[in-house]
Amino acid sequence: MVTAINFLLARPAASLTQTAVQGLTSSAVTALIWPTPTLDTTGMWASGQPTRLTPQRAGYYSITVTAGFVPNATGARMAEICRNGSANIIKQVSVATSGSAFNTVIQVVAPMVYFNGTTDYVEAYVDQNSGTTPLNTVPAFTTFEARWESN
Repeated sequence: MVTAINFLLARPAASLTQTAVQGLTSSAVTALIWPTPTLDTTGMWASGQPTRLTPQRAGYYSITVTAGFVPNATGARMAEICRNGSANIIKQVSVATSGSAFNTVIQVVAPMVYFNGTTDYVEAYVDQNSGTTPLNTVPAFTTFEARWESN
C-alpha cells in the first residue's frame, strides 16, 4: 500500500548520465541518448526509447539537463528541453570562447512542467555550430534529471 509519507519519501524521479561520448554533427539539433539510468523510481526510462523520459505519474516535474561539449573555440553550443518531441520548453545557448582549451558546459532547468502521466514525455536536445563534425559530448558532464514536485 502506498501511503502519502512513503510516496513523498520515494517520489517519482529519474537521473541519467552519459557513459560514452555522443558525436554531434555541426548545425544539426540532436536528441541526447541515455544508457541505463542511475536512478529511476517509477520506470520513466525505457531502452526502446533511450532519448526519452516518460513520467508515469501525472503532475508537475522539475527537469534539468546538463550538456558537456569537448573544447572547441568556434561557434556556439545549445541545450534545450522539449516535451513530446517538439514543444520547446526552455533553451540555453553558450558562445565558444576564442582560444579556449576548456569544456563548454550548459545547464538548463525547467522548474515546473506538467506531464499527464501516460503519453507525455521529455527529451534533451543539443546543437553546435563549430563546423567540426563530430564534436563530442563529455559524458561526465552530460546528465538528465526529472523529479515530481506536485499534482
